[in-house]
This record gives sequence, C-alpha cells and structure tokens, in this order.
Amino acid sequence: MDKSLYRSMAASIVHSGLSLSDLLAIKYGDIRKELEKGVTPICLSLTRKKTGIAFITFMGSWSVKLLKNLFS
Repeated sequence: MDKSLYRSMAASIVHSGLSLSDLLAIKYGDIRKELEKGVTPICLSLTRKKTGIAFITFMGSWSVKLLKNLFS
C-alpha cells in the first residue's frame, strides 16, 4: 500500500486546519499556480462545505513538499 497519499492528506490537515471533507473538495486548479511556482505556504481561499462560510487558510512547506512528491 502506498502511504504517500495518506501522509500528504494528514500533513495538509495538520497545517491548514481543514476538515477531511474540505480537504477532499480541493481541486488541483485551486493550488496549481502556487504549487508550480514553488510558493510556500500556499494560500487557500475556500468555503466550508458544512457551513458555507468563506475562510482563508494555508498549507505549509511540509504539506507542499509531500504534495509535490505525490504528483511527481
């Protein structure tokens, strides 16, 4: 079993404070520009699925590193 997906998800939840449902709702296009430019932390402007409330959060360098490894 490849654990890199789960490590990436766990790091993203820890760094951003996102719920699992909010994390799973993120599309590659939401982070593509910053991820490809190597920007850290990645700023996410999202709306909570459960409440519909807009918020801003960040994914730190550990999360970004694991995401890059996952996509490579």
